[in-house]
Amino acid sequence: MPHQGAGQAANSCPARPQWREWTGLPFDITGDVIVPEALIPVHCDAEHDHAVYVEPNVWVEHALSDAGPGPARRANPGGLS
Repeated sequence: MPHQGAGQAANSCPARPQWREWTGLPFDITGDVIVPEALIPVHCDAEHDHAVYVEPNVWVEHALSDAGPGPARRANPGGLS
């Protein structure tokens, strides 16, 4: 389950020529651009000659159980404390 208010992990706002070089995509119109292997689309602003990628900061909550390995325990071979 995602954690509420996780925010942003990373963002990048280079000029469109850098995005073109990195991705091989045109970045020629304003709007969202789907970039393979990116977590979310990159928003291109053609008028201002830049594109913005804001990667989400994803937190996952895991349930704990007694079934898994626990802390290391020392053997007490003689039964002595």
